[in-house]
Parts: sequence; C-alpha cells; structure tokens
Amino acid sequence: MKKRAQEEILGFVFVILILVIIGIFFLMITLRQPAQTIEKENYRINNLLSSMFYLTTSCENKNIQELILDCDNGKTNLEPAECKEDKPCTYVNKTISNILDKALKGGYSFEAKSSNDKPLILIKKGDCTRKQILSAISILPNGVSVKLLNCPA
Repeated sequence: MKKRAQEEILGFVFVILILVIIGIFFLMITLRQPAQTIEKENYRINNLLSSMFYLTTSCENKNIQELILDCDNGKTNLEPAECKEDKPCTYVNKTISNILDKALKGGYSFEAKSSNDKPLILIKKGDCTRKQILSAISILPNGVSVKLLNCPA
C-alpha cells in the first residue's frame, strides 16, 4: 500500500513539473511580444521618414529632400505661385507638419540640422516626456541630419 501511494505522489510531482515548464514557456512567449511590436513600429517610422524624402511637391517639382537641402543652402525663393510666398524652410516645414499630422498618432518631433549643427527645421507636437519613443535618423547629402521621434499615445 505504501509503495502505491509513493508512486502516485511521484506521478503528481511529474505532472506539476510539466505544468510549471509549460507556464514558464508561455510566460516567455508573452513577454517577448511587446519587443516585436516596438521593432515593427520603429520600422514603420523609419519607412515614413525615408519615403517622405521622395515625396514630390508642387514647388519646382522638387521633393522634400531637395527642399531641405535648399533650406540648408540658404535658397530664398521658390518659383510656382503656390509656394512663391514661402522660403524653402517655411514651405517644407508646413508640408512635413501636414504629413506627420496625418501619419502619426500622438506626439512627434521632426528636426533637421546642417552639417555644422545649425538647426534648419524643428517641428514638435505633443509632449514626449516619460513615454515610449520610436525614432528614425537619416543623413542627407551635404551632411544634413534629420531625426524623427514619435511618442505614440
């Protein structure tokens, strides 16, 4: 009778061990998923920044990247009537603000600096303090650096 009780207790211990191992495995999978979500979102932010550079505007059929470089070079006039009133920095600032307002949820910060760290464009919306920040950084020709931060709501 004692031997049979010992066998039952041993079987019960094995079942408990198997359940603990399954629980640990499930917990590991569950805890890894947010990191994958962050990687996907960072990838999305990076793609947004990269594709935004190639968006063709109505100003001399230049894309955003060319307008940022015109801003860095100090160009002061643009040709077509719809953007003649603005300098390249002002026009690209408005255009980027419109794009980011539609594409991103929550707060964001877009910053372009010349090769000597002179600020060219700075656009901020919302508050990014103590929130998860997603970022993308790109270096354009002439050493112009562009940084996009997103703080999802």
